[in-house]
Amino acid sequence: HMGSSAPSPDLDNTCGTFIPEMVSLEPLRKKVVLLVMDGLVGCYEGGPGTWNATWDVWERKSLFFATDPVALDHVGWHILDQYRVRRGWPPVAEMGTEKSDPQKSEQFRRRQPEHVQIAGEKGLGIFEPGRIEYRHIRLAG
Repeated sequence: HMGSSAPSPDLDNTCGTFIPEMVSLEPLRKKVVLLVMDGLVGCYEGGPGTWNATWDVWERKSLFFATDPVALDHVGWHILDQYRVRRGWPPVAEMGTEKSDPQKSEQFRRRQPEHVQIAGEKGLGIFEPGRIEYRHIRLAG
């Protein structure tokens, strides 16, 4: 946010409750028809700025389309965790000053994208992986 010049290890990540509350507002819910997630280039660690020495991205070369915001976020979260593990990083939920901070550069106590699970619990979409209908379509080219 404006006015911040350096990360603080004492910051709470209030996105867990804020994001589901915003998504649950009726004016937003009735306007959302199709969600598009840009997966062309994915930041799997240290984002969103290059100030973080661990910052890195990969070319996923994907676009994701959904009608369920919770399912879409959970699929994206799963893909990020899979890539992180292949690159030697723990899953996102295991990062943060409460869990693991190998570079001593964390801003948050938890990095768990808990807003996705909370949104599912609020009935804003499907969180359970076994209930998410997901298709991978490769385009020729």
